[in-house]
Amino acid sequence: MSLLLILSAAVNGIQARGECGADDSAAVCLEAGLQREYEAQESGLESLERACGMGSTQACFHHALGRRARGDTSAALTLDEAGFSALQQRCSIGQTVACHHLALVHLDGPVDYRDSSQGMMLLSQACDQGAWDACIRQSKPLRESADPQVRAKGLESLKAGCEAQHARSCLLLGQSMDPGPAREDTLKKACAAGAQEACP
Repeated sequence: MSLLLILSAAVNGIQARGECGADDSAAVCLEAGLQREYEAQESGLESLERACGMGSTQACFHHALGRRARGDTSAALTLDEAGFSALQQRCSIGQTVACHHLALVHLDGPVDYRDSSQGMMLLSQACDQGAWDACIRQSKPLRESADPQVRAKGLESLKAGCEAQHARSCLLLGQSMDPGPAREDTLKKACAAGAQEACP
């Protein structure tokens, strides 16, 4: 087996596991992070952050999107053309998280890429497919309404996410509830699902 084939097999093995080691290149870490984030629907932020630190602008783009999707509004969205094209392609083949992140580019990204109607359509699509962070963003205006009926409708997606053991959905749902046993139970679920802010 040639050295090129050996190296290719090694890179593909790392990407298939979605892991990025301390000695891996920015390209390997980028691919590992993308595989975890978009294909496995797990957090690929650590690998993307490592690749970003090694100078990959595409990794920085995807890392900022991943942070923002998880509620970190301090993550500034700068555009990387290769990253944007990759998101479009991944969304077009049905990768739900990619559609959510593409929505964020249209809603929060550089002005030239903003398209609120397209962004909201992609959010709705991702939410319908179980991307609970997309549901959180989509329901935000409803949850902040002064009208109790509108607000209740906005909380429905949080309830669905919490039932699926999505930590942030449980946390936000619990925080929106009046003090009492139901709130305590919901925050316990949030803690058990990994929301440290909900733990005693």
